[in-house]
Amino acid sequence: MSRTAHWLTLILSTALLASCGSSPAVRYFGLETTELNYQQDTDDAPILAVGPLRVPDYLKRSQMVRRGQGAELLVDDFNRWAEPLDEAIHRTIASNVDGMVDNLVAIAFPTGAGLDVDYRVFGRIDKFEQDNSGSAILDIQWGISDAAGDIVAAVRRVRYESRAGDRSDPMATAQAMSATIEQLSREIAAEMADALP
Repeated sequence: MSRTAHWLTLILSTALLASCGSSPAVRYFGLETTELNYQQDTDDAPILAVGPLRVPDYLKRSQMVRRGQGAELLVDDFNRWAEPLDEAIHRTIASNVDGMVDNLVAIAFPTGAGLDVDYRVFGRIDKFEQDNSGSAILDIQWGISDAAGDIVAAVRRVRYESRAGDRSDPMATAQAMSATIEQLSREIAAEMADALP
């Protein structure tokens, strides 16, 4: 083998090894809030605290999780949430409801110490993921109580679903998951609109 051919083979081998060792870039996504026209609240507007909503431990990670076959959960190391998902859920619901109900201040859990809250959304999320058919699923038990602990909106178990346009596209997944949060937000907003004087 000539010296030129030897060097050419060495360069090509090195380039091939370098390309095999590189990983795809990590992409980050967030839950989207609903586009709304926010109105200025009065100083005495009642306060709704969103949460605590208990979130399953398998969702307390930065990687996006989707359902495989049966009980299998697939964790995607290259497509991640830009913030802790449990915080994003509380923040997005609060932001949505705040814009959907006039003269109501909605804040996300955890609330500041010493803040007098008039109403609270409470509950437990059992599932928040994309299933193997491509639909985003939010299974949740939730209700609303007032400052005295009396139930304002009866506890119910609800499933919200939204179809992702392309189940292999993490952006479509994030948007479909945001759509399930919007559905929940609209139900909470409707209950609060009925409860407010």
